[in-house]
Amino acid sequence: MPRTTVCQVHGTKLERKRVPIRYGFPAYDDAWSVQERLFPHSNSYGLGGCVISENNPRDEQQWVCTDCRIAEKQWRAENTDLNVDER
Repeated sequence: MPRTTVCQVHGTKLERKRVPIRYGFPAYDDAWSVQERLFPHSNSYGLGGCVISENNPRDEQQWVCTDCRIAEKQWRAENTDLNVDER
């Protein structure tokens, strides 16, 4: 359970959703620096760590704000000139 059930940015109730897990060392692009401020509960994927094997889970449950996901997509569309990884 998250510390809160409501997004502190949008005031939207968080929903439990399945998201894919990404394995390996994450690329820290420009989105990481603004994520906490503009879309902290986008949670488009989970981080699975650097050890990759066939037995690793492929997805997991995350608490998600639908308004954060919209804000992240909009930010990415407006910042195509920056070094950002499509999540």
